[in-house]
Amino acid sequence: NNNGGAVYLEHTDAYLRSGTIDGHTGDQSQTSAVNMPANAYRGGAVYVSGGNLVMGKDSYQNDGGDTMTPVITVKNCLADNDGGGIYLADGTEESLVTVQMSGRVNMENLVAREFGGGICAHGYAEISAKGEASDSLSFKHCVSYYNSYNNRGGQGGGIFAGNSTVSIENTKFDSCNATLTGSVTGAGGGAVYTSGDSLTLKNDMFLNCSSSSKGGAVFSVATTLTATDCTFGTETAGTACYSGSEGGALCHYDTAYDENGYNYSNTPTKTTIDH
Repeated sequence: NNNGGAVYLEHTDAYLRSGTIDGHTGDQSQTSAVNMPANAYRGGAVYVSGGNLVMGKDSYQNDGGDTMTPVITVKNCLADNDGGGIYLADGTEESLVTVQMSGRVNMENLVAREFGGGICAHGYAEISAKGEASDSLSFKHCVSYYNSYNNRGGQGGGIFAGNSTVSIENTKFDSCNATLTGSVTGAGGGAVYTSGDSLTLKNDMFLNCSSSSKGGAVFSVATTLTATDCTFGTETAGTACYSGSEGGALCHYDTAYDENGYNYSNTPTKTTIDH
């Protein structure tokens, strides 16, 4: 089915503690990625169908008393559709499909031609990313650059999550973006895009992230949003996040829209930002 460039999981649990998945696609800037062969249709590196993926591990001491710091890196992968790095599918209300990241995980140079440059989940999913220390878990140069399904721009350069629970802590997003090509419009969430359910951000850093439309770093729609002790880049430091229209750093809407941009819910959501 051409899903999962390196790893395909179906209704099982998997543990990736350390090592590197390298798609070897090289420079994945927007221009070069247009005609570049993809590693997979969905899940440039990993495709998870109805299971649980655990990535990374906190530092520990071996039998000799030495401190071991496992590192896992996923880099240089391209999905022709969703999830340049990881795609989560086939979760149910009774059994969520999940990815849990901890310790030191590097997501680098990952591109999706539609949703979620680093990670994509389209419902009944749970995404947890918790670095061992400040910014020890990272998304760097992750891009979502085009959504042909409804002729809209990219959504979620680092992470795209629809109707899913997302929790991100001690994580750095650097130079992630959601952009557009040609005459398409409406890119959102340079680093993170969520629609529905909840998004929790704690002690995260967003640098040089951008969106051609809304939410240079974060764009959330009809999502219960909580952000605590997060840092957004500044113009003075040359690390500012920016958008083409609304919310240079963060844009939040209470109202949800369907795939074609039509309003289908006016249910108020709760937003808490504690800086």
